[in-house]
Amino acid sequence: WWGLPLYALGFGLATAAPFFTAGRSDLTALNFLLLIPVFGWGIYRFRLRVYLLAAGLAGHLAMLVWLAHLNWLHYPAHFWLRFMPVVWLTALLAVYLSWRLDEGSPFDANSWWKGWSRPLYLLLGLDVAAAQFGSFAGSADAASWVTLNHILLITLLSVILADFWLPYAAAALGLLFTGQRLFAGHAPAQAIPPTLALLSLGYGVIGYALTVIRRRLPDGRQFRDGIAVWENPMQFSGLIISAGTLLATAAFSLNLAGWTIRAIFGLPFRQLVDPATALMVVQVLSYLGLLYLSAAAVRRQVRISYASVAMLLGAWMLYVFYIQEWGGLHKVQWYAAPAGLYLLAIGWQEWRQGHKSPGRWIDYAAIFLMLGSLFWQTLVLGWAYFALLMLEGLLFVWWGSARRLRRFLYAGLVGVVLATVGQLVNAALSFINQWVVFGLIGLLLIVGAVLVERKLEDLKLWQDSLEEWE
Repeated sequence: WWGLPLYALGFGLATAAPFFTAGRSDLTALNFLLLIPVFGWGIYRFRLRVYLLAAGLAGHLAMLVWLAHLNWLHYPAHFWLRFMPVVWLTALLAVYLSWRLDEGSPFDANSWWKGWSRPLYLLLGLDVAAAQFGSFAGSADAASWVTLNHILLITLLSVILADFWLPYAAAALGLLFTGQRLFAGHAPAQAIPPTLALLSLGYGVIGYALTVIRRRLPDGRQFRDGIAVWENPMQFSGLIISAGTLLATAAFSLNLAGWTIRAIFGLPFRQLVDPATALMVVQVLSYLGLLYLSAAAVRRQVRISYASVAMLLGAWMLYVFYIQEWGGLHKVQWYAAPAGLYLLAIGWQEWRQGHKSPGRWIDYAAIFLMLGSLFWQTLVLGWAYFALLMLEGLLFVWWGSARRLRRFLYAGLVGVVLATVGQLVNAALSFINQWVVFGLIGLLLIVGAVLVERKLEDLKLWQDSLEEWE
């Protein structure tokens, strides 16, 4: 081949030209830029991918040397941020060639180097790695925007290439971006766990929403592969980050347990409470409670739903106790009523699933919590809580009848008796109230006696049916 020496000399001189510019970086960048059409002609003439790799490398070096000429090397994160247009151009050209020539994903082990797009994917991988690690040495703010560019780029590639591992990479970079933004904003330590909890909730919502939509697709239809690959990675990433967030929250909120113990035993604690720490725990429990509730609903895991609602309920109690400072006996029902209703709901679910023994003990806990707290308030605070305890007792009677469970029926009757006893004790301390209470109780007893006398046969039948209840 008589032309080989000339081709070798021409391409060799062109390749060496950028290194003979007397140290002028602007001329070096221009020489690298001029190499692109030279190697482009080589692609056209010889149909070899090595010229495509050389052209892409020349374009990269031209941009890198030009940025160095502008003294951006002193600001590494900004340097790589300004290099992002080259990264995006490389990615778009690689995707176009892959689509145009039907070459498939470069992550396929059987064809990872077969195709014209592969040299560009190789350069793209080196670009992302160099920019990501190189930006760490600079400003956290600029580095976070480099990371965001990579997140968007990897997201686009995952949708187009439908590769299973790319969503995990995007999720990991999302976690890194969140940390960089927190560091750039000089966020306090208490802001870290809530932000991570919100991130895990966002990942989980995306993953579980895709599951719900997929289940509701008409028969014969399904997601595109580029969308389907996001379902499990988002769910898994959300749960993994949530586990780490819970550990971080526990480490940052050890004092909260001490404050709560002091409050339970009546010791002074308000002056010790850090509202920022309490708010941090409230936010984490709220976000992660919603995440686990979504997981329980989509995966149909009843036990997980118990934990998720418990976390939401715990967040509410901590909020009203530490943030709003609704302490005192007057506000006990802000804690007892939601907790009792939650326990009743769990007991009902366990009862429906045939788990009668744990359901029974959960019901007992709810009864003790709800009726006990109201009886205590009736003894101290009087009429309003007496009426509330009577109403709650009657509701327990109705609930026991609806579920055919004697424990609720008996608990309701005990609640009515406790309300009466509590108010009698209060009436003994007040002459005026004493006669009013005695009169109302006497009237109720007379009405009850009349009803029992007239409905005696019905009561006997009801007693027989009551024996069949659990």
